[in-house]
Amino acid sequence: MPDLREIWHYRELLATLAGRDLKLRYKQTALGLIWAVFPPLVAAAIFTYIRGFLQLETPGNAPSILFVLAGFVGFTVFRDTLDRSGQSLLTNQHLVSKIYFPRLLLPLAATLSVLFDHAIMLGLVAVVWMACGLIFASNPDVLTPVPGLHLLMWPVVTLLSVMLASGFGMVVAALSSHFRDFKHVVPVALQLLLYASPVFYDLSLPLSRDDGWVILLNPLSGLIAAYRWSLTGIGMVHWPAFAASAAVAIVVFVVGSILFRRVEGRLADVI
Repeated sequence: MPDLREIWHYRELLATLAGRDLKLRYKQTALGLIWAVFPPLVAAAIFTYIRGFLQLETPGNAPSILFVLAGFVGFTVFRDTLDRSGQSLLTNQHLVSKIYFPRLLLPLAATLSVLFDHAIMLGLVAVVWMACGLIFASNPDVLTPVPGLHLLMWPVVTLLSVMLASGFGMVVAALSSHFRDFKHVVPVALQLLLYASPVFYDLSLPLSRDDGWVILLNPLSGLIAAYRWSLTGIGMVHWPAFAASAAVAIVVFVVGSILFRRVEGRLADVI
């Protein structure tokens, strides 16, 4: 297992790496932090249109745009954490080959930068939520949910999503140091995973079919449904699926940490 005391000793370097990642991503951009909210907003609008075209009902007659946006934000925190942490060694190979520091800091710093973007997207959700409350205030067919005790579950679901993504990210980072194919495979896999997860549809839709249990093989299914419900109160929590996803997240995080630790000593020679 990683040496947590060593990680704590290098905590200032961890913060520096995370801050540098943020500065490089938004440096010399005309719109700056707007790029953190523009993609999920556009994607939510497109998926909302598709839902309307397919005449999909929203649980609780909630606004469709809020339903889709909450699901997409939950998927985005997983996608970006896995993608950035998985590429962290390759993008910082000049540091890995020159100086010593716990290499685990690189995927952890990438995760911290993702959480910063995630905080901005939560602000977007709040704005859309309030806008829906104003727009549909006089429409009895659309019921805008109100914040409640379900928000207490949101940090737990977010932590599990980050753990699952970080675990896979550490595995990808460790394998990418030997096989560069992963930098091409991971984006494609994440794109396919978007449609295999209940992002723009409710989990009850596939579960209403006889073969709907297949979607539960995706550990993100239980997490995204729980994320949407914990943040907005829309939809449902499939507790067996959520429990299974939580167990998978913990196991993947532990296995990813151990695998990364095993290859850490050889990274400077092979990267």
